[in-house]
Amino acid sequence: MAPLDHPNIARLIDAGMAQGCAYFVMDLVEGLAVNRAARPLPLKDRLKLVLQLCGALSFAHGRLLIHRDIKPANVLVDQRGQVRLLDFGIAKLMGENEVTRTLQSQAFTPSYASPEQMQGQAIGVTSDVFSLGVLLYEICTNAHPFLSAGDINGSNTLATMAAMLDRPPATAPMQRAALATDLQAVLLKTLEKTPERRYGSIDALAADLEAYLAGLPVKAQAPTWRYQATKFVRRHAGAVSMAAVTTFTILGLSAWSIYSAKMAREQSALAQKRLDSVREIANKVVFDYNNALEPIAGTLAVRKTIVSDALTYLEAQAKEAQGDLSLKSDIARGFEAVGDVQGRGVTASNLGDLEGARTSYLKAFALREAVCAVEPLRRVAGNTSTNASANLPACSA
Repeated sequence: MAPLDHPNIARLIDAGMAQGCAYFVMDLVEGLAVNRAARPLPLKDRLKLVLQLCGALSFAHGRLLIHRDIKPANVLVDQRGQVRLLDFGIAKLMGENEVTRTLQSQAFTPSYASPEQMQGQAIGVTSDVFSLGVLLYEICTNAHPFLSAGDINGSNTLATMAAMLDRPPATAPMQRAALATDLQAVLLKTLEKTPERRYGSIDALAADLEAYLAGLPVKAQAPTWRYQATKFVRRHAGAVSMAAVTTFTILGLSAWSIYSAKMAREQSALAQKRLDSVREIANKVVFDYNNALEPIAGTLAVRKTIVSDALTYLEAQAKEAQGDLSLKSDIARGFEAVGDVQGRGVTASNLGDLEGARTSYLKAFALREAVCAVEPLRRVAGNTSTNASANLPACSA
């Protein structure tokens, strides 16, 4: 024990013989047994005491020393709240009430000993894991995992050993203490009867306790996707809630944008359809209706009205055409047709409005000129399809 210089381990200061008696000189630790000291504390603070004990045992195991007798009487909490681990294999010097027995040259306390200790098998660090698991269970639930209060205080060592070897850990005290599922899993893993099924080291147990306190997944639980995701959500509840709200908002806005874009496309298609219908009607009025009325006597006033309305329509369309070359071409043909009706020639039947005809022809020419100025460039760039080009007028004077 001389190399065990650790703040959570009572120091061995000296040893020797005096008047035929062997003696040890150790630190005087004034405090309460850890289970009594932990009782009034919140669960989180109880586990922090256990983590101090884990640090002491890990330090000892690192120096190839196994305690073999972890129990409340050997783990005190001093007046500063510091855990102090006592008695590495010398329990009979402590004067505790619990009886320490010897079986096949192995010292142990029946109500805290591991199954392999009681069966006289080889022991290792996992034996201390089991004993610490019993103590941890008591600290968390204020009950023993295998024994009733009467069993613990009784003197029937064989009955105690039988219960420790045969009974499974009691679940009712864990439920009464409202322990989280993760912490229950940690307790049950430390109390496995088979050493290979326990934590492989004190450090592994401490890592799971720290993970539990931090809200992280514990190794004692199966690492399923659902379990990992649940721990993540609980650990980052605020951020996940905000992210969820943001995600749903983005999805909502995206859905609305898609819907709006769809509606806009539908509205645009509907508007184009209506425009095409209006253009078709206008073309019929200019080219078909006037031609049908021309040979009929007494229709001059009607034809003038048609021309007036057609000019109003064409002027409005010319303002809206902008870069639509096909529309400009249609409007140009419309102005040419109106010009023909207004004053097609001295021998033709027309309205006799030569000045109006001249104006209409000039507007048609200006539109064709604008189309022809752009169309060659588009042809060179390869941006105009064959079908679209076929709908445009030839660029001739």
